[in-house]
Amino acid sequence: MILIDDQPYGQSCPSDKTVRELAQEACAETPGQARRMVVAVYCDGKAMDGADLNAVLDAPAASFGQLELQTQPVAALVRTTLEQAIALVESAGTVRSSAADLLERGDHVGAMGQLQKLLEIWRQVQQSLVFSGEALGIDLDSLEVEGTRFADLLTIMKANLADLREAMRNQDPVLISDLLRYDLEDVFNKWGSLLDGLKSVVQS
Repeated sequence: MILIDDQPYGQSCPSDKTVRELAQEACAETPGQARRMVVAVYCDGKAMDGADLNAVLDAPAASFGQLELQTQPVAALVRTTLEQAIALVESAGTVRSSAADLLERGDHVGAMGQLQKLLEIWRQVQQSLVFSGEALGIDLDSLEVEGTRFADLLTIMKANLADLREAMRNQDPVLISDLLRYDLEDVFNKWGSLLDGLKSVVQS
């Protein structure tokens, strides 16, 4: 039995049709359905992930006793992803200020903890942008915010982080504070603008 979003697959499944092909068919945009994305695959009641999922996707769909695909609209997934990323960018200001304050008080261990949080925020924001761009079929390098392209913004962010690491190695609290309070503030504001721009595309 094949179930798609808890509903029986409404047509016969050729013996050679793979799970991947079935998923592409189920998620395709039609006059009555917006484009969707598979978010979960269950084979005989077991959730598939990692290497198991890749093997299942290449297997014939009819080879399982019960195959279930759970899907969601791409627009809704992207909107949720962008909203979470925007919230992360907004939280970065508090993390940056906390790191700078801790450094100024000589609490290097506490400051490093905040800097790790900042790096994680940046990683998640970058992943969210890449996922959203791919899901929407948008070339991120074609996006600009305040005259700065995505690739340029990525380069600036990496340079700022490299400067921050160098300043910490040199134990230069003035430069570290300037980077955290000013340079990175500007970059994160631009990330936020880029995320807002993508969100407006989803909502249009």
